[in-house]
Amino acid sequence: MYADEKYHEQIHIESDSYGHCYEEIFGRFLDASVTEVHVEDSYIRSTHQACHCVSYIIMYSICQL
Repeated sequence: MYADEKYHEQIHIESDSYGHCYEEIFGRFLDASVTEVHVEDSYIRSTHQACHCVSYIIMYSICQL
């Protein structure tokens, strides 16, 4: 989809909203050709938020094996 090019997208999610999953946000960019992803999220402030992000990355990585 965005092979060999840099892509930037900013997604605005309202404060205190819920129901936004990582699959919804990143899913369309992840396929077997992806070898590297950089995520900058200045709003991950709590341990549980970081754990959710890491869990998604691990789950996705395992599914690609």
